[in-house]
Order: sequence, then structure tokens, then C-alpha cells
Amino acid sequence: MREWVPLRDEYLAEFLRLDGPGDFDIGKCSRCAVQFTSADPLVFPTRCEDCFSGLIRCSNCCVTDHTRHPLHAIQKWNGQFFEKTTLRDLGLCVQLGHVPGSSCLSPEPGPAEFTVVHTNGIHVINLNYCGCGSAGNKRQQLLRREWFPASQVIPQTCCTFRVLESFQITSLQLKISAYDFYGALAKLTDNTGLDDMKDRYRVFGRLVRQFLHIIMLKRGGRGHAATGAAGTSSGELAVMCPACPRPGVNLPTAWKDVDEDKRFLYTQVVTIDACFRLKRRDVSSRAKDPGLGTGWAYFVEDEPYREHLLKYTDQQEMSTCVGLAALDHANTKFSAGLESTGVGAIQCRHEMQLPNGVGDLQKGERYANMDYIFASAMRHFREGRKLGPTVVSYDICCQWSKNLFDRLRRLPDDMFFEVEIDGIRYAIPKFHILAHLLKCQLNYSLNLMRGVGRTDGENIERGWSKIDAAAGSTKEMGPGSCHDTLNNHWGFTNWLVYIGFGKTLRRKLINAVVELKEQKDSFVDFSDRVEEKDLARWAALVKAWDEDSNAPNPYEPATSGLTEAAARLQITQEESRRIAQRNSTSRNVTTSAFLIEGLAIEDQQAQLRADIKSLGNTPTDSQGLTIVERKTALFTRIARFRRIQAQHMVMPPTDDSEEDLSGCVQDIELGLPSSLTGDQTGLLRSADLINAEDRLREAQCYEALEKLRHHLYLRTGLVSYRRRNVRHQGAATRARGFVDRNEAKVQLFAEKYRPLHRAARLNLIGPGGWEEDLQVLHRDDIRVMNASAATADQPPTRASTLGEGHRHVSWIWKAAVSAAGESNGMNEALRVEWSKAKARVDRWSEEVDLLREEMRRVQATLRHRAGWWENKANNCEHLDGKTLVGAIAYARSQESLQHCLSARFTDLWRGLQDSSRDEEIARTFSKLRRSTRETARDEAGDQ
Repeated sequence: MREWVPLRDEYLAEFLRLDGPGDFDIGKCSRCAVQFTSADPLVFPTRCEDCFSGLIRCSNCCVTDHTRHPLHAIQKWNGQFFEKTTLRDLGLCVQLGHVPGSSCLSPEPGPAEFTVVHTNGIHVINLNYCGCGSAGNKRQQLLRREWFPASQVIPQTCCTFRVLESFQITSLQLKISAYDFYGALAKLTDNTGLDDMKDRYRVFGRLVRQFLHIIMLKRGGRGHAATGAAGTSSGELAVMCPACPRPGVNLPTAWKDVDEDKRFLYTQVVTIDACFRLKRRDVSSRAKDPGLGTGWAYFVEDEPYREHLLKYTDQQEMSTCVGLAALDHANTKFSAGLESTGVGAIQCRHEMQLPNGVGDLQKGERYANMDYIFASAMRHFREGRKLGPTVVSYDICCQWSKNLFDRLRRLPDDMFFEVEIDGIRYAIPKFHILAHLLKCQLNYSLNLMRGVGRTDGENIERGWSKIDAAAGSTKEMGPGSCHDTLNNHWGFTNWLVYIGFGKTLRRKLINAVVELKEQKDSFVDFSDRVEEKDLARWAALVKAWDEDSNAPNPYEPATSGLTEAAARLQITQEESRRIAQRNSTSRNVTTSAFLIEGLAIEDQQAQLRADIKSLGNTPTDSQGLTIVERKTALFTRIARFRRIQAQHMVMPPTDDSEEDLSGCVQDIELGLPSSLTGDQTGLLRSADLINAEDRLREAQCYEALEKLRHHLYLRTGLVSYRRRNVRHQGAATRARGFVDRNEAKVQLFAEKYRPLHRAARLNLIGPGGWEEDLQVLHRDDIRVMNASAATADQPPTRASTLGEGHRHVSWIWKAAVSAAGESNGMNEALRVEWSKAKARVDRWSEEVDLLREEMRRVQATLRHRAGWWENKANNCEHLDGKTLVGAIAYARSQESLQHCLSARFTDLWRGLQDSSRDEEIARTFSKLRRSTRETARDEAGDQ
């Protein structure tokens, strides 16, 4: 840019030069050399804005030269400057049915103002049809010049194929609406407002739908079929995933007979989700705006779906186990004015939308909707009624999977299927599972499930990001237009994935081989540090759970730390036994009651400090009154505590006066044993106080960590839900309120752990082995178990976005979970982490095998598809001569495309499908990865 800035004047001068005749003589025609004189006003200088030459031609030569380019933009010289004109004004009349430039013996004049929408603007032309009888009807004559007519009998408007293709690519890539695209063409035609053009926007929108529908039928091979478009079956026009297992297409003949440990290679993995951004207003109707083949591509068949839903009009949304139901309700209860509050969809593991795998949602994610969509999509992967091994990932799978097959039996007969071999296994996507309860994290984790490789289940979220931008235009469409538009968008995204498999699988396989090597090395090092008897026991636990999910879960701690309530109960029971043995007591209040009251006051002080901080410096009168009342109650409670304290401790004078009430009652030091220094321990009337408080503090530490972990789960779920589904100010404000309240809980329990409990315990008993479990809690330790998730107040870094397979777990998730003994607790923690390390190795090993199998399946699918097109070319004799030639040519071009993709992928994968080269691959690309990481670290350090 710095090099260009000094040349601005030069560029500006050239732009001005172009407004004149430039290198050409304005006095005569560059073609016929006729002189321009005022004596002949019908012959004047012109030039074409679209021709490369820039020649100055007379009006007659201009018309002659443009018989083959009737839609070029023309300018004429008026003696002072060039002004816009048209070829129609110059006398050009377009003749259809014959070679451009030739005449017709029986021309039939078209409409007086025939309008053509082209890539360079909107044109009004003179047009003659051919009446010789051999050129076809008016529609056919226009289509054979690649002009798409707007009506069927006497067309008055058409769009060129080029402008329709331009809109197709522009809208699919940029998600631009037909309204904006047509508006741009209108401005390109006239941006002064002086030209009174007729609005053809509605015509343009209708022609776009028709054109894209015909293209979809053509690419689906329906033009080669004797039954034509009417014979299209459900989902036939969808772009199918070449890497998914499809019997009869890309699977070995005896795939069902493979060994059990290799059966996962032929497992279909799908993900289900709903998107509430793809709403649609209750406008138009199916009678006024029918879909052009709804059910032929990605949406379910319309009428059977609606008939099914009418049976379940009172069914509620599915509940969840993570507290997101309130957000769901807030987001979907405002359905007035909407016919659809969103869509439910199902994709494969490769981010491709499945045929007949999308359906409108009327109010949230109901069983009736999601069951039908799931069963509809899975029809395309069955052999008869038998469905092969399948893994289903869904963010509320823990609820949806219950009684699924009982519900499937109530679907239409063609939807029901039986499961063979391993049946259906259920999972929750890796990011969403962190917002679920621990039970769900253990039973539905893709990180722990056999045979899924490194599938994350979040591919459908990435799919939404590719289509969400279309929501702005589709929500105002009628039902047919909306479905047709979204079908085209999904077809486009599927095709991009289809042609990108070469680079995608190459990149993934290289990464998987390298990561497998690193994980194996780490796991071997881990195992070398563990006793052999423990290794054998842990391996047996993992194997037993893999074979039977009802067996003890090796990833779940066998015991948990004492809660504060349990610790209180133990101490109180022990004290009761001592009192019973002495048969008397000299105090009115027991040691346990005294300590419990002191710790409760500390909690109340901490909560009050947090609430005062959240109000800031300008609370309202009502908020200020509430704080004063809470301070008063707290001061009274502290005063009562002082009287109890005197029974257990020799009390020094305190400054707890009512004058301090308005200031810092929340900061008053209670003087518990943990706050005493070494030379003050003589103030205690009983040595049992230190032991009792230590046990309570330990329990509080574990409980604070447990609650901290719980709210970190919720943080993940709430934030991800808000980002995915919440739009508009009202819903966003409500969602932000949920997030803020949960974040306040995170900070509260972090503060309770740090100064109140851990620091107090350190002061009571000093440093020791207990610190290996209850470590110092730093700010960056407060993160979810999955290292790829950033905290709410810290943006994700490159290192923090690598996921479970690369993670470094915060110590809060590895803290010993047994309060009975440090060694037992550490052993349990090691067992859990060893099991997870083994699972990481297993998943990466499976991923390598899966990727190589997917490479084989992609090649097999490409060969199958090439053969399919070859068969189309050889079996379309029902078409007439010229159409037959074109049909064969198109089929051969598609066959060639499949062969070219196959050759391209083979070249990209050369040497990668040979497992004997894994060591070489890992060595080569590990160096590159280390270099990249070092560069990233250096850049981060500079920042």
C-alpha cells in the first residue's frame, strides 16, 4: 500500500482519461471509417462498456457487432460526453430460434418491453420469436439461449442462466438475500434515480427457486430417468456422505463377520441438535407457497410429518439434567407470530447433513419432533428394517434415549426399524457434556466410549455456523420458499465437504498419527510409575466396564470426600459419646456447636461481602436498607457467639461495638482457633478444639471444591447455550442474568476455599501431605475439566482449544476424594487419571484406524458414483436425439468428475494409508508441530 499511495494521481488521471474517447478518433468509426457529421444525426459515435476493445464505432456497426452480445451496456457520444443508451434504442432486435445474425422467414414479435435480468444489469430489448415451427415453443426458444422465462405461455421477463448462477454462488457463499442481490443489479443499471425501471424483484425470486430446483434435479440424475421429476424418491437429491458406511456402496461384503475389536470401523456416528435461530414467521401458506419437492432432499416429507405431530399437540419439551430448562423455556415460550420456532436436524460425524434429516419445530425440542427426524434420516442407512451399529450424539441424550424404541413403535410403519449387532449407543457432545451431572459425564462421554475415535459430537454446531446467516432472509419466507432455500444451502455445504475430503482426511490422519505417538509415550511413562498390581487391577476394571457398562466405572472415584454436614455429624456423635462416658458436662454449649456456629457466621460474612461488592458504590435505597438489616442481624449473631466463645476460650478484649455496625461487621475477626498464632494457643480451654476445627475445615474445603466444580459445569452449559440459541435483547438479557448469577457462585466458592478454609487449616496444623490434595487455588486453576474451555473472564488461547486429547487437567479435578486417608485418596485419583490416559490412547488409536477406513470408503464411494453416472449415460434412450446427446455428455462429465476426485485424493493420501509408515509420519510431522508451538509461545511471550 505504501508503494501505491504516491501513484494515486496517476491512477486518477487514467480514470478521467477513460471518460473521453481515449486512444480512438471520436470523428470517425473504427470499423467502417465513416465520418461523424451533424448532417446525419442517425450515425453517431458509440462504445461498449463490456467489450474489451473499447473501439469507437458508429451506431450501425455497433448493432452489427452485438447481434451475438445483445446484453452489453452501450454508451453514445452526445458531443460533450458519453451517455448511456441501449442496443434497443440503436435498433437491435434479438431473433430467437436461429443462429445470431441470421434472419427468420416467419418472425413473431415478442412483448413490446421484454425485460432480461443479466449479471451487468436489467435490460429492456426488442425480441422476435421464430415461427418456422422447428424451433420449439416460446419457452424452449428462450431456454435454448440460456434465458429462463418467468411465465409459461407469453413470457415478458426472463433471467439469464449466468445471473441465476451468479446469485446461486453469491447467496450460498455470502448468504445474501435475493432482495439485496436484485437491488444491487438495479443500482448497477441506474444509480441516479432518473431511469424509471419496472420492479422485477418478485419475478426474480420465483425464477431463482425454479432454476435451483431444476439444477438439483439435474445433479440428482432425474433428467436421465424415464419417470422424470415425478419419480424422485425421498432424500434422493441430497448429497450423500462418501465416508459414512453404506451397505452395497462402500462396505465389504462380509463386514458383519469381522472380529469384535474391528466392528467399530463400520459403526455409523450421527449427531442430533436443534437450532432456534432458523425461525420462520407465520406468513403465507402451503397452498400459496408450496415446496418444490419438500422431502426430496434434506427436509422430512411435509404431510406425513404434520400428520404425525397432530397426535402430540400437548407434548411438552424434553427436560434436561443441567438446569438449562429455564433458558429453554425463556427462549421458546414467545412463539406468537411464528409457525416454526427453529429446526431439528441430524448430521453424520463428517459434518454432512443427512437426507430427510431436518424438520421444523413448533415449540422447543419435543420427543415427537426429534424422534421422527431421527427415524426419517436413518432410513437411508438401513438394510430393509435392520439398522447396523450406530452411535447417536445429542446434547440431551441422557433424557431423549429413555424409552426411545417404545416411541419409535408409534411412528409410521415405514419409519420403524430394528437394530442388529451392537445396537444403538448414546453419547453427549464433548463440549455440552461438561454442563451435565457427573453421572452423565461418566456414562455418555465420547472420550470414554469404545469405537468412536476422536469424534467430538459438536460437528452439528459447526454446521449451524455455516447456515445461521441465512436465517435473516428465510424467517420472512413462506413454508415452501424457506424449505427450498435451506435445501440449497445444505446441498452447498455438503458438496464443499464432499470435495474437501482429500485435504480433510489427510490433515486429520497426520494429526492423529502424531498425537497417538505422543499419547502412547505419555501413557507408558505414566504406567512405569505405577505398581504392577495396581496396573493389572485398573486394566481389568477398564476392560470389564468396556464390555458391560453396568460394571463399576473405572473413571469414577470410588469414594468422595466428607461433606461439611457429614463432618459435623461425626464430631457431634463423638462428643456425645464422650459426654455420655463422663456422665456430665461443665458447659452449656458443646464444642461442636460452638465451632459450627463460628463457621456459619464466617459463611454469612463472606456472602455479605460478595453481595456488597456486587452492588457497587451506588445501591438503591431498597438495596441499601436490605444490607443494613443484614448487618444488624449479623452483628446480633456475633454478639451471641461472643458469649458462647467465652465458655471455650480465654477471650481477650474485643472492639465489637455498635458504632462499627454501619461499617465493617462483615470483616469482624471471630477469633476461632485457626486464627490464633503459636503463642496464643494458651487461650484455648480444650485441645480438642484444634482437632475438631481441622476436621470441619477439611470437610469445608472438599465441599467448597465440589460446589465450585458443579458451578463450573453450569458455566460451560449456560455460556454455550446462550451463544448458540439466544438472540435479541430480551432473551439475551435473561440469559446473561443466569450466567452472571452462576459466575457469582463460582467466585463465592473460590473465595470460601481460599482464605476461609484452606488458609485456616494451614494455620491450624501447618504444612503437610494434605497439601497435595488441597492445593493453593490460583485464578487459572478455576477452569472446567476439559482444558479446551476457557473461563468466563479469560479468552481461549491456542493451547487451551485442543480438547480432551491434549488437555492438562486443573488440580481441582484431581484432588483426592477420600478424607479417610491421603494414600487411599491419591491412589483413587491416580487410578482415574490412568484410566483416562488409557482412554486417550485408545481413542487416538481408533481414530487412526477409522480415518484409514474412511479413506477407503471415500474411494469406494467415488468409484460407485462414477459407475452410477456411467449407467445413467448408457440407459437414457427414452430421450430424443439432441436431448439424448446432452444427457450423455452431462453424465460423462459427472463420471469424469468422480474419477478426477478419486485421482486427486489418491495423490493427497499417497503413503498415508500404510500403517507401517506411522513412525516415519510421526517423526516428520512432530518436528513441524514442535516448531509451530515454539513460534506460538514466542509470539505469546512478545504479546
